[in-house]
Amino acid sequence: EQLNHATNAKRQNGSTMKPLLVYAPAMELGKLHPGSVLPDVEVHLDASNRNKAWPNNYDMRYSGLTTARHALTKSYNVPAVLAYKNILGQKPANFLDKMGFSNLWKVDYTNLSTAIGSLEGGVTVEENTNAFGTFANDGKFIDAYLIEKIVDKKGNVIFQHKSEPVDVFSPQTAYLTIDMMRDVINRGTATAVNGRLKFDSDWAGKTGTGHEYYDSWFVATNPNVSFGVWLGYDHNKKLERTYKNLSYGVRTQYIWADLLNDAYSVAPELVDPPERFKMPGGIVKRSYCAVSGLLPSNACSKAGLVQSDYFIAKYAPTKVDDSLVESKFVYVGDKRYLALDSTPAEFAETGVLLNPEYMESIIGHKIRNPQQLIPKKDAWNKILVADDKLSENGKTPAALGIKLSGKTITWGKHPENDIVGYRIYNNKKKVGSIKSGADLVFNAGDGSFYVTAVDIAGKESAPSNIIEIGKPEPEKPPADPKPKDPPPTDPKPKDPPKPPPPPGDGDGNGDGNGNGN
Repeated sequence: EQLNHATNAKRQNGSTMKPLLVYAPAMELGKLHPGSVLPDVEVHLDASNRNKAWPNNYDMRYSGLTTARHALTKSYNVPAVLAYKNILGQKPANFLDKMGFSNLWKVDYTNLSTAIGSLEGGVTVEENTNAFGTFANDGKFIDAYLIEKIVDKKGNVIFQHKSEPVDVFSPQTAYLTIDMMRDVINRGTATAVNGRLKFDSDWAGKTGTGHEYYDSWFVATNPNVSFGVWLGYDHNKKLERTYKNLSYGVRTQYIWADLLNDAYSVAPELVDPPERFKMPGGIVKRSYCAVSGLLPSNACSKAGLVQSDYFIAKYAPTKVDDSLVESKFVYVGDKRYLALDSTPAEFAETGVLLNPEYMESIIGHKIRNPQQLIPKKDAWNKILVADDKLSENGKTPAALGIKLSGKTITWGKHPENDIVGYRIYNNKKKVGSIKSGADLVFNAGDGSFYVTAVDIAGKESAPSNIIEIGKPEPEKPPADPKPKDPPPTDPKPKDPPKPPPPPGDGDGNGDGNGNGN
């Protein structure tokens, strides 16, 4: 075969393009930082078909608001294309020219799909790997070469290669890109190399997949060498997604690691330098709000959404985040909605409100489903978007039915869609409240119980059926107080004195029947 696949075969380079064309250029232009926040949501950026969602992520899911660092680590396509769209007017493809891409077509300079490696002309393995060396060389592109020098038999040098470095990125941009790509290997899409390499070095790299799985890439660099592997066929043929329980991406990373292991056995000092990439001056570490990438506000701090990362000092944020305000919300089922002024406080919780228009102004694109902005993570549980509004249906909720099991009262979810909670009464006195979405059970004591439903406007239903628990004690009427003795009348006359007895027989008892005879 005459084709040299390393130097002549031109292929789409997939997501290995993201650090070269999107993240490093955007940082160099002061438009992005590792901690910049980008939305990973449904967008429609294909000008030929606005009804179709594009781009899509490889797993066909969205992660909500994410940082540039995390988006590169997990190789999300949507944030990359949105970031590229924001700098497209500054001709970022010119950076590729400086890094030796020799086959760019005119449309490659303007197509949004170039951001994710969908090239018309393609790039060789040598050119793609060569470009990654720019980050290891403090932002200078040094073209690869094969021949160092030629000498004749007398030792005269008849050819000596001279490298001519090209300034592409600042040392700060180069280092931050390296630092982001470290995460790709440590916790992102290239973790398979960690258990395969026989030596430990300061690697930073990026995976890539071509259109329709025609190409699979892994390119990485350490302080000494840049090394890239491409896996594919001569003609457009899909790679087997899984072979012997290994995905195409893992197979590519294993080949990359195996080749480097062989190189290490021959020249360990070359492929495994002792030094690590060193952070240059001009980089600072700052806290930022995970909603906007700006300095954290009090609302952001209270919401627990403060993170930290590195910034190029001259581009570090100076503005305090103003995208969040405290707000009340309620649950209806498992969804959150903004509370109304009339919503009873017992069913509302305090959260933070995010206005999607803020993010739309940042990315310059309409967000069709603002709910997708909120990541499915615990820290975001009390964050709402301004479109989370629920209108009450204009009527008082219907009464519901309740059941008794032992001393546990249960009932089903109310059929109306604006119910925010339930109140439990015993002998007409409220003894409990349960929010919508919670378990609809109440452990009761003795008494006469009923339950009502309450909607978002605060309207309360009529009582449910009444359940009697225990034998109610009959109410005893208050006992009459014991009557007092009547007030005294005239005193009762004393009996008249008895007349003296007649003389007796000398026994002295006065009854006239003595026995002294």
